[in-house]
Amino acid sequence: DFACDAPTFNVATDSSDPTVGFGSDARLGSDKVGPFGNWSVFALIHWWYSSAVKSFASLNELVHGVMLNPKFQLAHLVGFSAEAEAKKMDAASNSGPSVDDPGAAADGWRSGDIRLRLPKAGSKKAEADAPYFEIENIQYRDILEVTKSAFQDPGVAQFNMKGHLRMFDHGDGRPHERVHGEAYTSDRVLEFEEEIRNRPGASDCKLETVVAIWMLYSDSTHLANFGTAAI
Repeated sequence: DFACDAPTFNVATDSSDPTVGFGSDARLGSDKVGPFGNWSVFALIHWWYSSAVKSFASLNELVHGVMLNPKFQLAHLVGFSAEAEAKKMDAASNSGPSVDDPGAAADGWRSGDIRLRLPKAGSKKAEADAPYFEIENIQYRDILEVTKSAFQDPGVAQFNMKGHLRMFDHGDGRPHERVHGEAYTSDRVLEFEEEIRNRPGASDCKLETVVAIWMLYSDSTHLANFGTAAI
């Protein structure tokens, strides 16, 4: 499950909590982290994948961030196999989250049945009367839980959280020209912020107004990547 995976989105360059990628079971201080049997194995695997180029800096991180961490126990690595741990990650990715896992439950995962209404050629009727296809025991997350999880990730520090207008200055005296591009420069985001500021009691709140913008899309609509751009 990814809150966002567009190639043009910013990601945190320095995370103070490297366990966020493995769900709330890690953040809740569980001894079992994701598909790994204990924190020591998780920390070692995380170090390996988080340092693409091995250097003195990555070696320092191994010593100070992993081996000297109070949670690290040498006994946890008895019988350790990198190949076996990689297979655990593959299996976890293929099977998806388990709603019985405490961390998955904390992340808002649920299990239920859904009905998809189907079109019928040559027939027009109300959606409620249309035939349906039922999918049983599907795992899903409420969009509010996805939002909460995204805002708990250190990467949120890199998000642009304030709507604004973006203007282009020609530099030759011509009027400034409006630039349309990102969602946070759209009129709708500015309207949302205005609605929040004008709601009853909003004047008593001293917190900054923030709108969580969701752009819903399907992987089937992703045609190609061009460098850092996608269509």
